[in-house]
Amino acid sequence: MSERAFELIVFDFDGTLVRIPIDYERAKRSLKGFFESNGVPIRSNLLITMLEEGVSEIGKGDAKTAELALKAAYGILGECEMEAADEAKEIQGARQVLDAVSGHGLRMALVTRNGSKMVHSVLERLGLKKYFEIIVTRDDVRKMKPEPDGLENVVGAAGVKKESMLSVGDHIYDIIAARRCGISAIGVSSEEATRRQFLENGATAVIRDIRDLTKAIGLDLN
Repeated sequence: MSERAFELIVFDFDGTLVRIPIDYERAKRSLKGFFESNGVPIRSNLLITMLEEGVSEIGKGDAKTAELALKAAYGILGECEMEAADEAKEIQGARQVLDAVSGHGLRMALVTRNGSKMVHSVLERLGLKKYFEIIVTRDDVRKMKPEPDGLENVVGAAGVKKESMLSVGDHIYDIIAARRCGISAIGVSSEEATRRQFLENGATAVIRDIRDLTKAIGLDLN
């Protein structure tokens, strides 16, 4: 890889650039309660599956009802996120990486499964919003990662070719979404099992620390 290989880098948010102590177990309990109060039993403990199956069952083919159910479910998630927003912290080295990428003239976007209110709140408080010309949250897409909707939004908004884009994230869904979109991806993880999983699912490379990104794409971290 080299800095000339890419024009635009798409970053994931929580876990990649910042750490936000969101109580996902509480969020799942609240979502389960919401769906079950609407007569929908929830069997999965996976957040994305819980959302998809719950909203689909409530909607039962009625788009408007499904839309209202999704909005209510996202509201529940959003409350849990906002409770943790003030405790969000930058991952060590993230700002240096963003400065290096920006300093070399590369464009940047953010695609995240988090909600818009919390994302913009944290970005503004930490002074990170200035780095991203495009920000896509779960509120901006029909389907979240691992579906490629968010990345496709960036492709359309940025007007760049997919081969000139790179996605960077710490979750397997980041890698799968990039593969489905047809763009390169770098995974960030220090855990060997996760690193293998990233590579098996199409990651171009895997780095142990966000600070290793600059070397991976041929930039100097200065």
